[in-house]
Amino acid sequence: MTCKLKIPFIVIQIFCAVFFYASFCQQNSPTDLSKQITGNSMLRKFINDNLNSRLNNKLTDGIWEVKWISPLVKGLNPDLVINSNDRILVKGSGVWQLFNNEGKPLVSEGFNDGDISIDTTNNLIYCDTKNGITAYNLSDGKIKFILSEIYGINYIRSFISRHNNQFMVLSNEIEPHPHSDYKPENSYIETQILSAIETDYLGILKSVSREKIYELPSDKVIIAKNDDNIVASYSGKIEVLNKELKPKIIYENHFIPFSMSLNEQYIYMIMKVNDRNPELRVYNYSGQEVFKSEVPLIENYFPPVLGFNNNIYIILKNKIQVYSPDKGFLWEKSTGNITGWIMLADNYLLVSEDKYLFAFDEKGERRFVFMFEHELPVTNPFLNSDGEIFVATQSNLYCLRVKK
Repeated sequence: MTCKLKIPFIVIQIFCAVFFYASFCQQNSPTDLSKQITGNSMLRKFINDNLNSRLNNKLTDGIWEVKWISPLVKGLNPDLVINSNDRILVKGSGVWQLFNNEGKPLVSEGFNDGDISIDTTNNLIYCDTKNGITAYNLSDGKIKFILSEIYGINYIRSFISRHNNQFMVLSNEIEPHPHSDYKPENSYIETQILSAIETDYLGILKSVSREKIYELPSDKVIIAKNDDNIVASYSGKIEVLNKELKPKIIYENHFIPFSMSLNEQYIYMIMKVNDRNPELRVYNYSGQEVFKSEVPLIENYFPPVLGFNNNIYIILKNKIQVYSPDKGFLWEKSTGNITGWIMLADNYLLVSEDKYLFAFDEKGERRFVFMFEHELPVTNPFLNSDGEIFVATQSNLYCLRVKK
């Protein structure tokens, strides 16, 4: 004799509703930073491929406290902190270290000086090593694959990005050794296509093909990327390349580019034109100038920071200047020594300044966030979607939260 269990229809409806709601929540989880990075799904120095320092999270009101402190490996010399999918990456001078969101150290690895980035879509870390561009699993830091056939030996890989199955790498030529008489003279933008993740016993990709390579006649090329547009600049030229690396020169003059960032509409550059003082200039993607203003002369310029209200922030060593493409100069604030920053969705510029974290609103009002008692922050602060701030000192990684 068999017994047939009859389940009421209302129970089936409730079960289906719970199942689809759980699926929806998982797909739209706020910890999925790939939906919160303004620019694309890459995380890197200056936050995204646009290099505009934007992150689509908001600063929480309240009194901030230490949630945990975790020591860094000796000799790391941190200069970048980024967070994705419950993992924190701290980059230093030729070394990176991976933590989970509770501060547990997972792994540290060496790499060649140059770019390092997190692919939040595929949960991978990319950096240049002695074997080539190496992809590490974000979850545990183990090698996923190695992209070994990258053009040139004496080159620094200064920009590494991936969109779908296309890798893009900028390689700037460097001196073969410190006392060499040879002067570097070129750079290459290269794209490679991954057809599948198939590797040999050493982890080297077998299923990859070089798609395009584009030579630029300078070792001082800087680039940024917005969707399929790659903007490259070097002495005298700004070029816009599509994903097939077909170039279009949009601006040509006697100038030296210092730094650059992008958004969907404009190219923001700090450059020295002829013998004039350095200038902030804004161009559209056709090369039409829409704004310019002189900026102070300093030794090193960072990519312009772009507010979500389209204001432009120029970070100087002990000063912040803010401009509007419509209104021109807005305000200036003297500061202590700024070592890192991030632009938040509520238009707060969150900065590491001396022994503090401060947030500047769009009018320039300074808001106290946190004070370090015995150390100084040396990296950008990174605010995640759970409202926690990660920032590194010379010796430790901090996690801060608002008191409950």
